[in-house]
Amino acid sequence: MGPSSTASVAAATLVDPGLIVAGLAPCLVVLGHRVLTPGFASRVEEVRRFYTRETSPLWRRGYLEAVRARFVLLPAPGAGWLDRGWRRVRTFSNFERWDRMEPVPSDGP
Repeated sequence: MGPSSTASVAAATLVDPGLIVAGLAPCLVVLGHRVLTPGFASRVEEVRRFYTRETSPLWRRGYLEAVRARFVLLPAPGAGWLDRGWRRVRTFSNFERWDRMEPVPSDGP
């Protein structure tokens, strides 16, 4: 592996996982690239509150309900970040993927 390969690997470890998901997955994200995220400034503040350690698990669960999230990335260890209804499905080096245990709530009847 040459110098440019090493630099690419180092740069890749600094990329926000949310941007990778937004770019490569066939799904919607709450906060992606600023040009592609409607209400970007508001979303940034919501996500900051979500990831603040002092935010209650109850508020986080309510937020995930409001945005109809199917899964969420949490800092490892993620236990204690959500109060119920979610399960850890994968652990990475410094974050975990948690999936909703029940179906996503629908918009209407």
